Amino acid sequence: GIPGTAAGGQDPHVMDYERWNVLMQTFCKRGRYNISKIPEIYDSAKYDLIQKKTFLDSDLLKRVYALSKEMADVVVPNEYGITSEERWDIGSRICSELLGKLCRDFSHMRQQSIEEEMELLEEELDTD
Repeated sequence: GIPGTAAGGQDPHVMDYERWNVLMQTFCKRGRYNISKIPEIYDSAKYDLIQKKTFLDSDLLKRVYALSKEMADVVVPNEYGITSEERWDIGSRICSELLGKLCRDFSHMRQQSIEEEMELLEEELDTD
């Protein structure tokens, strides 16, 4: 790639700006806040601080990080429900969907492997 550009040839600072711009637009709309975006704000601020790359002023970024961390410490533990029953219900549904997908993927891989093995056997029988 070209030095100072991202994979798509775009300036990394432009990409950072666009990422933060979209994040801020989805976090605050018409004076209402979408608290589900707090973990993403926290992750973005932490990433940018660690990478020491951003178009943002570093003092501002440190303040965004500190505030979003405080909010994330409250929001994240309750992201999947407040009571034990809510967390169990939501977690069970998520895990059930993921396990179902894994089973389908494994089944597909197994079927594909059997078909490939059958093709190899047929090729061997044809050459004999």
